Amino acid sequence: MRPTLTLNITANTDSTLLTAILNQNKYNRITSAFSMAKTLFTCLTLLILMGLFSRDIDTLLVEPIEGMMEKLMLMAKDPESAAKEDLNKNIELETTIISNAIIKIGALLSTVFGSAGAEIIGSNII
Repeated sequence: MRPTLTLNITANTDSTLLTAILNQNKYNRITSAFSMAKTLFTCLTLLILMGLFSRDIDTLLVEPIEGMMEKLMLMAKDPESAAKEDLNKNIELETTIISNAIIKIGALLSTVFGSAGAEIIGSNII
């Protein structure tokens, strides 16, 4: 902590002596406490918002893409399984549309090439 900063002002006239002592320690302590509180509030707000943003990213982006990867892996192992897969009827998100397109493409490949081409499709899909 800084040493005490005081300013002594003395004015002397013929009949009166005026002395003023200015001490800013209390003001400096209050100002620094408010600055620390503002910094702490900012850090907590950023942490909370980061958690909310991360949760939304996981829910809306990462999990659907992982689901698509699982479907592609399943199609690589057994291309005829794509024809048996159900489409997601809740078409709100672009990731759902892409996932449904992957299922449709897999079913189309399975239908076109049949069981004879299943091994070729499975080896070349990834």
